[in-house]
Amino acid sequence: MLRMVVMRQNENEIIPMRKLSRELGVDRFSVKTVNPLYSTEYSDADIIPKNPCYRRYEYKKGTYQRILIDFKCNIMNRQCTIHSNGDVFPCCWWYDDDYSVSNCFDEGGLTKVWNSNSYRNLRKKIFENKNAFHYCRTCSLNYKFSRTGWFYQTVDLTKSRLNQWKYLSRRYLELNLPPKMLGYLVSFKNKIKAVF
Repeated sequence: MLRMVVMRQNENEIIPMRKLSRELGVDRFSVKTVNPLYSTEYSDADIIPKNPCYRRYEYKKGTYQRILIDFKCNIMNRQCTIHSNGDVFPCCWWYDDDYSVSNCFDEGGLTKVWNSNSYRNLRKKIFENKNAFHYCRTCSLNYKFSRTGWFYQTVDLTKSRLNQWKYLSRRYLELNLPPKMLGYLVSFKNKIKAVF
């Protein structure tokens, strides 16, 4: 797969990159929206594409200020992340050694770490006050996603060009039509399918 992260500096290069992917013979080409959240060098205003369809987040009208939402996280109750050295973290966004709960290689496996008092206490603390933790406070899930979300498009280049064209046309309509009009089109399409 060849993946492109779309930013203001390269938003006009999506079609040439898709063409290059085809020429290189890759199986898939995808366009991912940029997450400026962790950049210390750039702000949203510096790198967010001008075309709203290429943006990951919704912004307050006329600004580059992301819209904050009240996200109730339960990720740490469903999954964890294990680094190659065996360190266990409550989330894939956590990567700092200071936040490692334990090491599954040293503690007799993941089940023991998962059920340990220290890991249970950490999950409880996150649930009760996630803003006490840097990674939770700055998590991208705290902001309202745009209609595009994480990926603008993903194209399977092993399929025919007709299939690609259908996918790209449908994705273009999904992102550019007002939601109400899109709803009408989908219900109209479903009514036609029901007749046949």
